[in-house]
Amino acid sequence: MDAFPDKTLIGEVTKVGVLPDSQNRWMNPDLKVYQTMIAIEGSHDWVKPGMSAKVEILVSRIDDCVYVPVQSVEFDSQKQYCYLANGLKSDRRQVTIGDYNDEFIEIKSGVKEGDRVLLRLPASSESQKGTAEGATPEKSPKTEPAKGPAGPAPGAATVAAKPQKT
Repeated sequence: MDAFPDKTLIGEVTKVGVLPDSQNRWMNPDLKVYQTMIAIEGSHDWVKPGMSAKVEILVSRIDDCVYVPVQSVEFDSQKQYCYLANGLKSDRRQVTIGDYNDEFIEIKSGVKEGDRVLLRLPASSESQKGTAEGATPEKSPKTEPAKGPAGPAPGAATVAAKPQKT
């Protein structure tokens, strides 16, 4: 509850609006907010009608799986790939994906626990080049060097694939 940020309550979604709330479009037209009713377990004297809360809705739960950050998976036609660190090189490996959320994606096969998966696709990746086979990239007119602090080299950041245990 927004008024009691240290309190955690458990409940069940009982109703979700069919259409997004039009009042919220004014502030952020890309944000879709659906009126939702949640039945809270137990009784709590401090909970009053009309109070707002930040909620986390658990849709499904996957135990003992290997998962990686979403940005480390490359989608190419009907196949998915991860790039694994191999010394100073990277190996492209086809993977089978499962469920995902905004941050992580389940890897059913192709990557195992402990593999070092690149967070970014390597610069030599065809999908990053954006050129078709046989095409010659052309310099775009009026290009200027990027300004601002330099980031890590492409493919420099890595994360170890790890099993999710909840």
